[in-house]
Amino acid sequence: MVKLFSATHKKNTKQPKAIEVIIDGINHQGHGVARHQGKVCFVEGALPGETWRAKVVEDKKHFIQAQGLKCLTASADRQTPPCKWAETCGGCQLQHMQPQAQITAKQSFVEGLFSKVKLHTLPWQTNLQGDDLHYRNRVRLAAWYEGKQDKLHIGFRQKRSKKLVAVDRCLLAAKPFETILSALRLQLDSLKDKKYVQHVELHQVDPWSIIVLRVAQPCCREDIQRLTQFSEQNNCVVFVQSGTSPALPIDGVARELSYSILGLKMHFELADFIQVNHQMNQQMIEQAISWLDLQPSDKVLDLFCGSGNFSLPISQHCQFVAGIEGSESAVQRAQHNAQTNQLKNCQFSTKNLAEQAELKQINWGEYDKILLDPSRDGAALLCQQAHNWQANSVLYIACDANSLVRDSQFLDDAGYKISKIALVDMFPHTAHVETMALFKRV
Repeated sequence: MVKLFSATHKKNTKQPKAIEVIIDGINHQGHGVARHQGKVCFVEGALPGETWRAKVVEDKKHFIQAQGLKCLTASADRQTPPCKWAETCGGCQLQHMQPQAQITAKQSFVEGLFSKVKLHTLPWQTNLQGDDLHYRNRVRLAAWYEGKQDKLHIGFRQKRSKKLVAVDRCLLAAKPFETILSALRLQLDSLKDKKYVQHVELHQVDPWSIIVLRVAQPCCREDIQRLTQFSEQNNCVVFVQSGTSPALPIDGVARELSYSILGLKMHFELADFIQVNHQMNQQMIEQAISWLDLQPSDKVLDLFCGSGNFSLPISQHCQFVAGIEGSESAVQRAQHNAQTNQLKNCQFSTKNLAEQAELKQINWGEYDKILLDPSRDGAALLCQQAHNWQANSVLYIACDANSLVRDSQFLDDAGYKISKIALVDMFPHTAHVETMALFKRV
């Protein structure tokens, strides 16, 4: 038999290159940004103003991804993270940075994006800020059942991984969950059918602290009894959701869920989208009303209106508000909220605002002012219609700064210029950037 020669491949024993860089900003992921030999270099965990020795992980044509080895010169804005899981948990990216410095860095990030489209001076207003801890009224945790150990873990995904960081507290969750979460972790691990637990959601809907368990199959009677006892001992309400069925309270008591905004009662269901930072939501609505300078004769168009979070408070200051939303259930909720608050100058309709044909159905000339609050994808197609608008003011609320910059170019082409801009610190200690920009027709 002939033995064929097979060359052995030499192992790549080349050590990753170490570089020294000076950080001058952060990117959309909260990573430090530097320059090295003409390329952009990203260093996770590095802060503006710091000097780092870093190991090159990826060296691409236009950028370098590096892993920090040692901080040679630390920023005065660096702090010890308040959470002990900050370095491994994927929930927060900026806990090592003082809260006010986070705002400054995010503002610089937005300025950098606008400078790419030749807009170098922005009319910044006072940024909106609130509490930097315990601000989330809704938190979702993943669950993982470790079969060999017969143990259920709950927590958040690790950075750059699908693995779980098991936690017994979260400093961003509403204050009542600070003690409840620790007890809940132990209680869930004691369930007979704990392997079917998939996710855990924490909702603070005053006056209730609500826990929603999402399970692969209905809980057995024994587990229901244990969860009932837990809810009584910890002064909370437990809901269970199995499959595609709605979440139901284990005590069988129906509850009316709502939050208050400027004297209005906003009803919602647990599955509805609402702003998770109530404090910042209220500030944002108040600023929207102020910036739009609403007059009794104004007719306002609220695009991506959801369940009326902006529409209903605005309707108290103008003649008429029309809200348009892609979700039929959200429109029904908005209509219900208008009725229960006895607001008769609101009208809501369902339209896909990413479809050209449906945009043509809108009578743009009817409205004096426009508010739009799109998803991260922004509203490119919508803003391309701006030359048809008669509104003198457009308020754009952006949860993605890149989308805002892109869409601002369409508004600019139609004669709308940025009159005011501010950050909304909706998610402190994360890389998320929320921005409000007022455009005026000139």
